Amino acid sequence: MNEKFTKGEKITYQNDTGHVNFIGDKYITMSLNRRKDSNSLHGYKETNLLIYRTHWKDIVYHDREKVSEESIYKSQENRYEDIQ
Repeated sequence: MNEKFTKGEKITYQNDTGHVNFIGDKYITMSLNRRKDSNSLHGYKETNLLIYRTHWKDIVYHDREKVSEESIYKSQENRYEDIQ
């Protein structure tokens, strides 16, 4: 499980969709809700879901480029005939 996450990346885990907020070795947090709050230290309150490494395999990624085999390997396309 060598997943590489990007802060702010949109993901879904089980029935919750949010954005990666914290990335650690053993877990990540997904921000589910952020709202302004002038009484808090940072000016907002946030609800985060902690996802342990053992559950990373169940994450659905939304922002990652979907690459098909067709788009990866086209070295023979438009190739000239081999002269032998």
